[in-house]
Amino acid sequence: MADFDFNEWANLHAVDPEAFDARKDAVLAQLVERTAPENRLGMEQALFRIRMNQERAKSPLQSAMQANKLMWESFGVLRQQLEQLTEDTAESTAHQAPVLKRGSKPAAFDQPGLPGVGRFNHHHGWRG
Repeated sequence: MADFDFNEWANLHAVDPEAFDARKDAVLAQLVERTAPENRLGMEQALFRIRMNQERAKSPLQSAMQANKLMWESFGVLRQQLEQLTEDTAESTAHQAPVLKRGSKPAAFDQPGLPGVGRFNHHHGWRG
């Protein structure tokens, strides 16, 4: 659908609304077909909900408002999932030791004179 031309679609809708709907349905069917199998059911369900709202709506404006509401509900679910993932990630990384870059050393090794703390040399091992 990279070659979408709004004016062409608007003119088609003005001249032949039935042809517009048929073309729209064909484009949506192609989109569903190109969707990854694991996401296809969700795509089909979303389209079904939109179509049902279009049929129940008393006007095109009401239909658009319902589609907008569905979009924001979906966005809210995605936001909650992202927040939960962020929390889970933060909790799991809080319990991990820090990862040092190659050639770096922990801050404790920079403090001379601490009892029991030596220096580690990759070639010679631990030195006190």
